[in-house]
Amino acid sequence: MNMPEQLRDELSFLGVITDREGLIALIQSEHVPGSYGYKHILDAHDTAKREMGDRRRHSGEREFRHAFRCALILWIFCGARDPCRIAGEFLHDLSETFRKKWTLERIGARFGGDTENRVRHMTKPVQKRGMSKRDSEREFYRLLGLASKEDVENKGVDVLDNLLTLWKRSAKRLGRKIDDVIQFVLPLLHRHGLEKLRKAIILVLWEIRRKLRNGIAFAH
Repeated sequence: MNMPEQLRDELSFLGVITDREGLIALIQSEHVPGSYGYKHILDAHDTAKREMGDRRRHSGEREFRHAFRCALILWIFCGARDPCRIAGEFLHDLSETFRKKWTLERIGARFGGDTENRVRHMTKPVQKRGMSKRDSEREFYRLLGLASKEDVENKGVDVLDNLLTLWKRSAKRLGRKIDDVIQFVLPLLHRHGLEKLRKAIILVLWEIRRKLRNGIAFAH
């Protein structure tokens, strides 16, 4: 991971809570077993894990691990307890990975409108005819600029974990990802007063820069 020394203690839980049992122990401190919040979060976890299956990221890591860490970061690092927000982190990649199977409408029908809206603000729009992938990304950030503080925080958590686990591919692609974070995400976090998350992302960007300068492998 691209883990800065300054964040090792605060994010140490990422190496401690790694399975469903650990998640249950965490959420039942806030949501009574059998309650709506308890069942909603676990249903989202189980659905995402099942649907993602053995799909892998470029690093070789299972895609579901990203969603799992995002939920932990939102709960522990950011202090969120809203079950729809936590569920949104578990489900946020389904609507992009399986656009026909897991439409936003299906997520809404299964998990409710609040969770659907959380996922919506983390989902890039479908590329229309004449629209490039870059156009779709810019439209996403334009819409995120109109979103609530909570939705911006949810997306910021996604960005933080993506940077922590960033796997170097092409310099162009890497540069574009970092440029988007600096140009769009950091200003939005600042606008909404989400300084803890903003500063964490900046620290990770510095760590990535250090690795690039010193030729250190991103897997370390």
